[in-house]
Amino acid sequence: QLPHLEITRELARRFNTLYGKEVFPVPEPLLTEFPRLPGLDGKRMSKSLGNAILISDPPDVIAKKISTAITDPEKIHMGDAGHPDICNIYAYQRRFNEKAVAEIRSTCVAGTRGCVACKKEAAKVISEFLAPIRERRSRYEADRDGVMAMLKAGAEQARETARATMIDVRQAMGFER
Repeated sequence: QLPHLEITRELARRFNTLYGKEVFPVPEPLLTEFPRLPGLDGKRMSKSLGNAILISDPPDVIAKKISTAITDPEKIHMGDAGHPDICNIYAYQRRFNEKAVAEIRSTCVAGTRGCVACKKEAAKVISEFLAPIRERRSRYEADRDGVMAMLKAGAEQARETARATMIDVRQAMGFER
């Protein structure tokens, strides 16, 4: 989150300036065009609010969840002009169906696209996007020993990096061993 990142940036700059050595790199934020997707109910997406599409959800669960999602409240019947910018499903389409988003917008605004069809299409593209992630997840779930080995190797690598960084910190501060 940006506030936490900014504190880290300030600490790194302050240490590096105070001790005249570039010990800590100053992290840069990595922002996307889609920092947050709305939940199925239009609020922020959250597992605790029960309005989230989970990475582990199979396609049928995703379709069921999407079918209950709130859409444009002013588009009641087919033929009614839609307002895609206030529709959750359009936000999902923008993120997961970039190739078709221009057509989706124009047909929604023209009233020739129905919300049910749009929801089905969104569920399909979200399921397709999440499929390789679900597959990797199931491989890891089936190989607990392999996951533990990866975690141990990562922890050891982190310890080595931390040791080297602490040597640099002590040297910069004049507390050499």
